[in-house]
Amino acid sequence: MENILIAGASGFVGVNLAVELLKNNYTVYGIDNFSTGEMSLIYPLLRNKNFIFAEQNLLNKIDFTVEKVFYCAGNGDFRRFYEDKYTYCIEQIEIIKNLLDYSRLSGAEFYYITYYLNDNIIKADSLLLSMFSMIEKLIVEYCKKYNINYKILKTSYLYGINHPKNDKKPINTMLFNILNNKNITINFDEEIYLTYIEDFCAEITRSISAQQAKNTFELCSKNKVLLSDYAKLIKQISNSTSKIEIKNSNIINLSYNVNSDLSNPTSLLDGLIKTINFTKMMYFS
Repeated sequence: MENILIAGASGFVGVNLAVELLKNNYTVYGIDNFSTGEMSLIYPLLRNKNFIFAEQNLLNKIDFTVEKVFYCAGNGDFRRFYEDKYTYCIEQIEIIKNLLDYSRLSGAEFYYITYYLNDNIIKADSLLLSMFSMIEKLIVEYCKKYNINYKILKTSYLYGINHPKNDKKPINTMLFNILNNKNITINFDEEIYLTYIEDFCAEITRSISAQQAKNTFELCSKNKVLLSDYAKLIKQISNSTSKIEIKNSNIINLSYNVNSDLSNPTSLLDGLIKTINFTKMMYFS
């Protein structure tokens, strides 16, 4: 089987993708600097002889020889963006350029994993949206110029197992607070597409061998859910005593229309039960 590099291997997507690829007998090389991921999530992977990990900055030279490169680190920590917007944007573009150069020199295919940016982050700062748009254009133009096979894999809000405890993302923060019996407040009861991480990674693995002519895939669940309904479902399943307050019950309909390429998605309920059981075992036992 092929050798695959995951840049951002200790993050939520990176860890789950590595698990799925290893399950399908790929050799996985992971790199990360742990700016947002957790080493504890890497430990089980290190028991597999087909997983090789190096702690390094994504701007540094990559010494592995692989056939495919996955970039999973682009949306890992927006907090750094607000600490220093321009440094963050320049660094992200330089990282992509470094990985594209590596793909060109090694003859590897390039896979870019990103999110539909449809929420309040866009409203708050157009620079962030512009940066991601520029990165996508850079990938397309670079890969066309140098004849590199590439895929852009887009998703929505992801939930599921192997998530870092302190990633500060809204879905996981809500989950931890409810499991801790803390009261939560939902300021905007928006409709969102919730995509189960194991479905997402399984679809990515299938896309590796897919022969479709298109380069952009929309790997999202087809059905939307209200954020408040998701919170109530967590509370119900976990028997939490949390109180859920909704300050603004008006639906902020910022959602995009998705023609999903995701096949046979897990139901929200089944995925949530597995996520809650994992979280209790990992962080509450």
